[in-house]
Amino acid sequence: MTVEPSNSSKEWAIEQSRIDLADHARAYTRKKWAVVPLWWPMFPLVCACRLRHECKSPGKHPMKTDWAAEPLRDGLQTDLWWARHPNCNVGIATGATSGFVVLDIDPDHGGWDSYNHIVKRYGRLPETLVSVTGSGGRHVLFRHPGDGQTVKNAIGYLPGIDVRGDGGQIVVPPSIHGSGARYIWHPQGHPARVQLADMPEWMFALLEIKEQKHRAKNHQRNGRSKYGRLLDLKNLPTIAEGHRNDELCSIVGRLIWENRDEQEVADLARSINAERCTPPLPDKEVDGLVRSAIKRWA
Repeated sequence: MTVEPSNSSKEWAIEQSRIDLADHARAYTRKKWAVVPLWWPMFPLVCACRLRHECKSPGKHPMKTDWAAEPLRDGLQTDLWWARHPNCNVGIATGATSGFVVLDIDPDHGGWDSYNHIVKRYGRLPETLVSVTGSGGRHVLFRHPGDGQTVKNAIGYLPGIDVRGDGGQIVVPPSIHGSGARYIWHPQGHPARVQLADMPEWMFALLEIKEQKHRAKNHQRNGRSKYGRLLDLKNLPTIAEGHRNDELCSIVGRLIWENRDEQEVADLARSINAERCTPPLPDKEVDGLVRSAIKRWA
């Protein structure tokens, strides 16, 4: 499935007629999604919350402090809420509560480069629900694995890509972004056209899944995941200049999620850098990358 930016004018068109946000919120409850009312932008970059222009997330944060515990679950609740606040944006609580997790691609922080890296290594994403964010990014939705498993939120999962899992939330169409642009469903990923796809296997390799059967499935007898073979120096491809930091960061992240101890992670990162990076990074830079990753993910 292709989710990259296109030149289609339809994709970026903002409807001029008034859109009834309440209708969309009600429709999402029919999909068994947990609806979260969000503050809305009054003007570009000015939030309707009490902070106004000082708000760091205009139009993106919940109006309810108990949104995670008590989202809106039926049309009556959404109708009553939007009757009082007709302009509020529509959010959805992610994770098991709504049955999906989200790959959040942010183009302003290198998200498309990371997406292209994913496609190059693992192939194109499966056909699934995709929305276009107000900033021109993407929310790619995948079915939550369920069965009592927990998918953690992962900020900085890859450069410019976050994962919104249990305890997270996203803004959904037809909400308004702080810039004034509207969130829309991607033509190839509209809920009327496609269904949620399962999480790709490579996502399980980079996320901590709190359920033993997935830990067993993703680990071989020697304690490495099935992706651990990528860390075998004789099979690991050469890492060219311009890709060294991203590749090493990705590898270090996998090692951390495999519960390797800090010294082993550092030693392997140095070895991979020396054997496969052309030219190798300074050891001090590799050590700094490892410390930063451990602080973020461990």
